[in-house]
Amino acid sequence: MAQSFAFTSHNREYRHAQRPPKLNHSRNPVTQALHVASWARQVVNHARVGRLRRIEPEYALLNDSGHEFACLHYYIDQDTQRRQLANSGFQVVDVLDYEGRSLSPSDPTRESPWLMYVATRAA
Repeated sequence: MAQSFAFTSHNREYRHAQRPPKLNHSRNPVTQALHVASWARQVVNHARVGRLRRIEPEYALLNDSGHEFACLHYYIDQDTQRRQLANSGFQVVDVLDYEGRSLSPSDPTRESPWLMYVATRAA
């Protein structure tokens, strides 16, 4: 019986993968005050956790807007993830971008913040 699973990963090739905190704007002064408070937390977290960021040949550990820049996330590109799965005995059945489009290994992924992988392995 084959073993199958699906998972998502942060896309290292996403064009905003290393974007620092960004202040959102609102015409409503109360909403703007909330945006400024959130941005200030993000800036502090980005600086605190940012010292732990790593950029390696096969992956990166980056803090991003998820959890207001307070934790590291594992980023990997499609080619490297496919290779890691193959080295572990899995065959990639499909890779989907954030809009659910099926991707070939050569398709660009700069617009997708994450990718979903579907893989299988014969038992």
